[in-house]
Amino acid sequence: MTSDEQVMGLQLFLNKTENHPRPERPKTKKVWTNITNLQSPRKPEKDAFVATKHQHYHTLSAVRSQDLRAEDASRQTSDEWLNNHGLVALHLTTRDLVAMGNIQSNDETINTDRIRRGDGGSVQHELRRKPPESLEYDLDAVTDFECKLHSAITDYTLRIKWLLQSSRRVFGMIKGENVGLLLDASNTNLGYGRDQPYRNNLIKLVDEQLSAPHMKTLFVATYGTRTSILWPVPMTVNGRVLDELKTFIQKEMQPSGSSNLLDGIKTLLRQGRRMLDCIVIVCGSCPDQAGPHIINYTEQLLAGYETPRLHLVDYDSRNLTVSQFLAQLANIHGTNSFHCYSTGNEATIYTSDDIAKILKEISNAQVMFEIYIQMNKNVPTSQKLN
Repeated sequence: MTSDEQVMGLQLFLNKTENHPRPERPKTKKVWTNITNLQSPRKPEKDAFVATKHQHYHTLSAVRSQDLRAEDASRQTSDEWLNNHGLVALHLTTRDLVAMGNIQSNDETINTDRIRRGDGGSVQHELRRKPPESLEYDLDAVTDFECKLHSAITDYTLRIKWLLQSSRRVFGMIKGENVGLLLDASNTNLGYGRDQPYRNNLIKLVDEQLSAPHMKTLFVATYGTRTSILWPVPMTVNGRVLDELKTFIQKEMQPSGSSNLLDGIKTLLRQGRRMLDCIVIVCGSCPDQAGPHIINYTEQLLAGYETPRLHLVDYDSRNLTVSQFLAQLANIHGTNSFHCYSTGNEATIYTSDDIAKILKEISNAQVMFEIYIQMNKNVPTSQKLN
C-alpha cells in the first residue's frame, strides 16, 4: 500500500467517526456498602480510656508541681522534704484536728441564727472568751486522721533509714550542682590507722554522689599546714575528671602536717565563692585556729551572699569540741548543714541536721497520736467522738 492510499484511508475513517459518534455508556448509581458497620462494632460516643488518661495526666501534673517525685526527693534536704511531707503539709497538726470538730448541735443552731441576724462579731468574741467544752467529731474522719498519722511516721522512719545508707551515712547528703570539696589531709586525720578507711569512704562519696547526673562542676582542695588545690578552676564533671579525683584520693593525697582549716576556707571561698553553690568541708581533726575566730571570719566573708551553702562534716574526730564548733559554723546561715559521723559512738550521727529534723517530726507525730488516743477512749455508739 502506497502512502497516498494510506492518507485516503485515514480521511475516510475520520469522516465516518464524525458522522457516527461513539455512544455514551449509560450511568448507573453505585451502591456503597458501609464495611465498618459490617465488620466492627460501633465506636462509643465517649472514649472512657482517653478520659482516664487525661485525669491521670492532670494528677501527675499536680504531683510534679508539688515536687513530690521520688527522683527529686533523693536530692532534697530534710527541710525541703518536710515542706511536702511534714505534719503541716499533710494537715496533721493540732489545729487541723480541732478544725475537724463541730460545735454541738444546739449551740451550733443558736450561733448560726445569731450570725444570720448580723451578730457574727459577738459570737466570735464569746467563743474566744468561753470556748465550747466539747466538740463533735465524725468517727470516719478521725479514723482517717489516725491512718494518715501512722503513714507519716512510717515515711519518716524510712527517710531516716535512707539517710543512714551508703555514703550518706558518712558524709550526709550533698546538695548542689556546683560543688567544692575541702578535705582534711592533716597528719592526725591520715594517721593512726585512719588512712585507708578515709580514702575508701571518699571513693564511695565520689561514686555515689559526686558522679550523679545533676552534678555540673567540681572543685577540690586539701588542707594541712598549707592548702593544695587539685585543679586551678572548677572542672566540668565527666568520667576523666572523676577518675583523676579518685586517683588523687587513692595515691596522691598525703599527710600534710597540722590542721590549718582557716587557710583552707580562705582558699576555697576565694576560688569558688561566685562559681559554687555548695562547699563540703570534711574535718577530722581539731583546727589550729580557735573556733570563734574561724566562725567570725567565715561569717564576714559570706555576708550578703546566698550561696555557696556550707555542708560541714565531722569525720570521726571523736572530739566534742570539734563537733560543737562545726555545728556553730553551720548556724551562721539557715541553708548550711552539719553532719556528724563517728565509728566510736554511733549515736552521734543522730545529731546531724538532716536526721535530727526528721526525728523531731516523728516526736511531734507521736504527740499527735497521744492526743488522738485520749480523744478516742470513749467512743459513743452514735459514730460521734466528743
